[in-house]
Amino acid sequence: MQRAAHGGKESRTASQETLARRLQALHFSETDAGLLRELRQHLDNARMERFLAGFRDHLLEIPGAAPMLRFPQHGDRLRRQQKRHLHTLLGGRYGGTYARSRQRIGAAHRELGLDPAWLPTAYGCYMQELLELVRPCYAEAPGRYQALWRALGKIVLLDMSLVLEAFEPVDSRAIRERESRLRQVQRLASIGSWEWDPGARYLRFSAEAASLFGLPPSAERLAAQRALELVHTEDRAGLLATVERAQDEGLPFQLMHRIGPDSRGRVRYLKHYAEPVREGRGRLLVQGAVQDITDQYLAEQQLRRMAQHDPLTGLMNMSGAVGALETRLAEARQRGLPLAILMVGLDRMKRINDSLGRDVGDRLLRLAARRLQRAFPGHLVARVGGDEFLLVPRRCVEAPEALDEAASRAAALFDGSVRIAGQEMPVSISVGGIQATPGDRSARDLVRGVNSALYRAKSVGGRAWRLFDPALDAGRVRELGLEARLRRAIACDEFHLCYQPQYDMHRGQLVGLEALLRWASPEGVQFPDAFIGALEESGLMVAVGQLVLRQACRQLAAWQHAGIHVPRVAVNVSALQLADPGFLDFVAGILEETGIPHGSLELELTEHAVIRSPEEAGQRLRGLKALGIRVTMDDFGTGYSSLSYLKRLPVDQIKVDKSFVSDLPGDEGGAALTRAIIAMAHGLGLQVVAEGVETREQLAFLETQGCDMVQGFLLGRPVPAEQVPALARRIDLRPGDEVSPP
Repeated sequence: MQRAAHGGKESRTASQETLARRLQALHFSETDAGLLRELRQHLDNARMERFLAGFRDHLLEIPGAAPMLRFPQHGDRLRRQQKRHLHTLLGGRYGGTYARSRQRIGAAHRELGLDPAWLPTAYGCYMQELLELVRPCYAEAPGRYQALWRALGKIVLLDMSLVLEAFEPVDSRAIRERESRLRQVQRLASIGSWEWDPGARYLRFSAEAASLFGLPPSAERLAAQRALELVHTEDRAGLLATVERAQDEGLPFQLMHRIGPDSRGRVRYLKHYAEPVREGRGRLLVQGAVQDITDQYLAEQQLRRMAQHDPLTGLMNMSGAVGALETRLAEARQRGLPLAILMVGLDRMKRINDSLGRDVGDRLLRLAARRLQRAFPGHLVARVGGDEFLLVPRRCVEAPEALDEAASRAAALFDGSVRIAGQEMPVSISVGGIQATPGDRSARDLVRGVNSALYRAKSVGGRAWRLFDPALDAGRVRELGLEARLRRAIACDEFHLCYQPQYDMHRGQLVGLEALLRWASPEGVQFPDAFIGALEESGLMVAVGQLVLRQACRQLAAWQHAGIHVPRVAVNVSALQLADPGFLDFVAGILEETGIPHGSLELELTEHAVIRSPEEAGQRLRGLKALGIRVTMDDFGTGYSSLSYLKRLPVDQIKVDKSFVSDLPGDEGGAALTRAIIAMAHGLGLQVVAEGVETREQLAFLETQGCDMVQGFLLGRPVPAEQVPALARRIDLRPGDEVSPP
């Protein structure tokens, strides 16, 4: 090793190979290297200084070293060297440069006459100081702290062996002492060594290796057959095959096997790294290192189980289910059979959680898991979502009708009420199904498809089952793509407003503008019918509604500041906006921000938005009226049209839907309904606006019926804000005169 430290390229290469073999013999892994680097990260400046100071105090107690350390220049230099060495030691990468530097340190110690007997104690102090400093960082992870302890022990063993090589043993006593020190470090790292002589058919054990095999430490030699009997019966054949192959090929090998069970039924896991070597006379030996990895192995198994299982029900989770489904798919492809799977969802689970608490909801989920496992013993049952369970058959299903039968069986599990924690609750199930032909889908595609089918079953109100439909699934994919584009549109400010004029029927004056939303998408300008549904379903409607209200009020303030006469602006409000608890505060804030007269803002709400929750809607509308805002019931006649609601709600006017206006005056039914709506509204003290007026005949009919205001293409199409000033003028809307739309 001395020649390797000072020789040429060939020697350096040999040194690196020797170092690599030692690391392998110590079973030093990339996981160990990562733990050491993690330890280095925990050593901030304060911890580093405490460590170096404590280690220096220990060195002062060593004869021969203490006098040197009392000179400041020596102490400072040693401190810098120790800091560099610690940084390298915990770096996880060890090459020839590192090995030679440690050998030079050993040679320097030898020249100074330092007794190598102090090294184990010093290294023990080294480890203890380091581990104590970072112990608080692992308070929540004791298993990881133990793994760090073992990793540090391995690299300390390597480091000390390199330093010791520079001390030339002069007699057998020194050799025995060196071996004793190495055995001590082996015990620290829980690593043993062994040697097998195939010719003599026996194994030699170090004391630590004997202990790992459950033998007394004094059992240094054991017949190979007896050693094999200590190995778990299921692992013996594999162990023999691995060792024999290594003998034939002359290559290093690794293996893991179990020991036991012992008298208490416990099984331990041992891992070996070994290689065949030939002595000078050509005799073949197999030499190896062994380590007890039971804690590490069981922890990894537990982590693997946790990663693939749901902690609430104990069933497989999505990750585990996808892996199992891949196995079933491979079987289906091999046999050329279709594979049918189901996804079961509990209906209205959110309502149960919100009203009865999540503890009751969790108990219901565990009950569902047990019932599904009992009802489908031939299936893998996995919980793959909040209230969703995947059913994967353990065998391929040949008959398509089996899917219908399985769906009916699942739906029957909850078809009534369930009593949990003294609470009686109605519970039902929705089911989605998919049948895949071999080779046409991946496991994740199947899960996505069956989830789409379950979504359709739930969308009809639950208590239903649907089979996957590729055409409908493609439509849902398009909807998701539309939602993504709408989110981008909000971020990129792609929404803008156009304004359609509303005129007083009797005076012919402009009385207001309705703000209408437009989307300047990359594909061209989009009208609300193309995206309003997606906004509402995705929950983006509130954000876009706030954008519209803010933009309309700011524009109205700008017109008024410029002296352009626009009496008021009407803005449409969705049901989601009206239900938003912060809606009134937002409106009040916009009015304060823009400074517009409160009466110049008009909000239009559909019957659906009001009827959805009449009491809550009534409170919101009264709040709007308290702010001085006008309220219009939009699309009147197309929804519930309940007179009792209309009478109780603080509404200023109603808007007759264009579907009634479009066939006037020729459609007698439409004419009668329009006449009745106008008369009813006036009887309640409400004004009436008719939208969709496109012909002079429609305009004339509405005037004869006493309609108060009108809007439509005949009078003016929606225009951008810069064209509004041209609309702010009086026009004559009397029948018989020419109507000049702006």
